[in-house]
Amino acid sequence: MNKKTLIVLFVFVLIIVLIIFGLKSCNPRTKTITSDAEEYSAFINANIEYVCALMKDSQLAANTAESQQKLDGFYAKYKLPVDNNTQMLGILQKYANNANVASIIQQNTANCLQGGSPIFYQAK
Repeated sequence: MNKKTLIVLFVFVLIIVLIIFGLKSCNPRTKTITSDAEEYSAFINANIEYVCALMKDSQLAANTAESQQKLDGFYAKYKLPVDNNTQMLGILQKYANNANVASIIQQNTANCLQGGSPIFYQAK
């Protein structure tokens, strides 16, 4: 092969490789929760937001696909693993009987009863 053909072939391969890497980098990278403190805070804030939404729209209390999708949306917003049922059930069971979590959610959603915005939890 002559030098021109090799150069054209090399440039073509280089362009294909750049396109592949360019497309791969288009996928958004999602941050995952890496500590118990982040999980605790995320769980509380997702539930605060859901409870306030529930106070504004009582139809969310019905067990429908739409209400489940809204709840999953709140959990996903706070980077909780909504796509992994086993992990989500583990998280739900971990905080289900936690009186401190329930108290924080109740206190921080009290403002929603008067039509205000929720107060989000910040880990100390």
